[in-house]
Amino acid sequence: MWDLGHVMGFSSSFATQYRNPHSYLADFESESQLYLRAGALTSFLCQWKSSKVSLEGRIEDLFITMYEHGILQIKDVQLAQSFILDLLKAGYVFPPIKTSWGLRKPETAQIVDGRK
Repeated sequence: MWDLGHVMGFSSSFATQYRNPHSYLADFESESQLYLRAGALTSFLCQWKSSKVSLEGRIEDLFITMYEHGILQIKDVQLAQSFILDLLKAGYVFPPIKTSWGLRKPETAQIVDGRK
């Protein structure tokens, strides 16, 4: 997104979740890598750079690099490559790279939770 001149923001959920009875421990175990590695993934993404000149090239490059760093599996890379090829075959034109932001540092803001 940065390469297209866009930014992204995150906020807390606006939904209330009513969970059915099940194994909360099994949920945690299946999601633990998400919680334990989120900071490292964010740092990785902020420091990652690509020499590719097209968006589709950069997407593929990112997936390959994430695989090389043990973040993704080879199947994820193959699926991303297939998805890019499918989009191209369907006539999708990837937007051009507008900017190269270099080293990115996420901005932090005050956490505001307006839920009651």
